[in-house]
Amino acid sequence: MAVIDVPQVLQIMVKNGAADVFMYTGAKISMKTPKGFAQLGEPLGPGDAERAIREILTDEKLKHFEERGEVDFSLSYSGIGRFRGNAFRQRGEASLVLRHINTDVPNIEGLGMPKVLEQLVMQRNGLILVVGATGSGKSTTLAAMIDFRNANAGGHILTLEDPIEYMHLHKKS
Repeated sequence: MAVIDVPQVLQIMVKNGAADVFMYTGAKISMKTPKGFAQLGEPLGPGDAERAIREILTDEKLKHFEERGEVDFSLSYSGIGRFRGNAFRQRGEASLVLRHINTDVPNIEGLGMPKVLEQLVMQRNGLILVVGATGSGKSTTLAAMIDFRNANAGGHILTLEDPIEYMHLHKKS
């Protein structure tokens, strides 16, 4: 039985510039870093990931996990950072994936996105769909678009997110 110190794992993750950390029964904790995958410690035994999940989830999110076998959530550790997580069951065991969320809201220009996005986000009506595979930059693109609108026009901005990734400061909206 391994005891997973989640904050310590996340500190290592951030220090190594890892985007994701994976915890599965029968495998070592692994991290997706810019240099490839890195592994920590010994393979996790039955129940190890579940204990870590129970340690970090709120009562509400834990109930959701127990009822549905999966849950999306966010975590924040002072001095470490913000993280988006997904806990789920596979092959009868709990598993956990955590992604580091950059707290700096990006800008459209810095992302190398076309200027037309600035025009689109300033429209009063319409629907904009941002689609793509996991890790393709959907949330980052949307955060940049929201930040541009927030900086350049008054009004209300409402996002429907679970979990919330980027915390936007009050500017003009």
